[in-house]
Amino acid sequence: MTLAEVPAFALQGRLLQRVSVAWVIDAALIAHALRMALYATLLPVVGPWAILPIDLLHGITFAAAWGACTVHAGAIAPPALAASFQGIMQACWLGVGTGLGGLAGGAMMQASGGRGLFAEGAGVMLGGWAVAAAARRLTSGSGRAKGC
Repeated sequence: MTLAEVPAFALQGRLLQRVSVAWVIDAALIAHALRMALYATLLPVVGPWAILPIDLLHGITFAAAWGACTVHAGAIAPPALAASFQGIMQACWLGVGTGLGGLAGGAMMQASGGRGLFAEGAGVMLGGWAVAAAARRLTSGSGRAKGC
């Protein structure tokens, strides 16, 4: 994962100059769904070594998304609160999101097993992407930061 993360963090500024924050977040959500679907389908067939090439998607699913979300949080904040907005975003991602994800993932794993966990997770990610994309379309032109 680190092999994919380091270049993604290093190049995220250039990436965000070429494409919108929304595009990066959309790509990250879709890549995360793909990553989970691949875990669900390949792991039982190929084995644990299949994780290594799949985890190259981590550069998109974490590093690029983290940068885009941080930029977006700073862009939508009032100037004096940019750092606070970024801190809240990071607390939601690493605190609330990780905590709830661990609880829900544990319940899903217990109910459905490993393959089911990743298959259901892929569905949740695609559903989250669809909701986010629909919300963005509904709120377009509502004073959001340019490119978000």
